[in-house]
Amino acid sequence: MKNFKNHSKIKLIKICIFTFLVTINFNLFSKTIKAKIIKIVDGDTVVVRTVNNIKMKIRLSGIDAPERKQAHGINAANFLKKLIFSKIVNVHISNKDRYKRHIGTVFLKKTNINLELVRTGNAWAYRKYLSKMSKKKEEAFVRAESYAQYNRIGLWSDLSPVPPWIWRKEKK
Repeated sequence: MKNFKNHSKIKLIKICIFTFLVTINFNLFSKTIKAKIIKIVDGDTVVVRTVNNIKMKIRLSGIDAPERKQAHGINAANFLKKLIFSKIVNVHISNKDRYKRHIGTVFLKKTNINLELVRTGNAWAYRKYLSKMSKKKEEAFVRAESYAQYNRIGLWSDLSPVPPWIWRKEKK
């Protein structure tokens, strides 16, 4: 009986420590930073320099832009460059991906740049990851994509644009 109580206490302590670490980790990656855009990697990835002089690679959340070698890839990167290169932005960082990039939403003043890329036909609403957003944000991305598609803007000017996640899979 005594051994069972000790085992239960140890298990409870492990659960508490795990919960604490998850909470700390979540808080570390849920913050907004002010930074300058110093490089446009492609249509959905940028490099910023924070006010503390830290360089960070940011993968824009909720979207997937065409790859550089894909149709509209250069257009998407150039559009993003015209929009925010060398500007001071706010980046809401939510996580890190498997490539160690920060996942974030970029705001230029009050404009959600991620959403603007979808609305202008320079990126897809990346449904695989939209479910991690609030329902309201998810719906905004889907509506923005529908708007661009209906109006045949950007990549939607092609009859059947190939989504980047399919294009990448085919190139492997």
